Amino acid sequence: MIQDRIANGKLYSCIGKNFAEAFAWLETVKPEDLTVGRVDIKGDEIFALVQQYTTKELSQGFLETHNNYADIQVVLKGKERMGYCYKEGMTVTQPYSAEKDVEKYEMKECTHLLVPAGNFAVFFPEDVHGPQLAYDKPEEVLKIVLKVKL
Repeated sequence: MIQDRIANGKLYSCIGKNFAEAFAWLETVKPEDLTVGRVDIKGDEIFALVQQYTTKELSQGFLETHNNYADIQVVLKGKERMGYCYKEGMTVTQPYSAEKDVEKYEMKECTHLLVPAGNFAVFFPEDVHGPQLAYDKPEEVLKIVLKVKL
């Protein structure tokens, strides 16, 4: 797991070519030009899911992992709390779906990150994460989830 500011994205290009391309694309993004939905960057190797929603209370949240992609979750407007747990000892509530590349887990107490606008968090396959959580109260968020094939 990595958490940092968008301005520092280039520092993580060394992780791999797909990460370098994802962060380069992110530098070109203007929030006012985005529409909710999928944006193809490099086919199924790198794509973005533009999301707009109201953050949820912890009791309404979920935890998940992905096997084939890393998530670069980028908050553009608002702020959200993201849960972060280790996979050991987790209770699966939705078995892995290869089609959606997701496995879901029972919500439990874990470490929480505050990710305000202008920041991102990277979650790798071993990182159980809970997105879309309210920090102090529910609020509107505009976010990009960059899916980076590993």
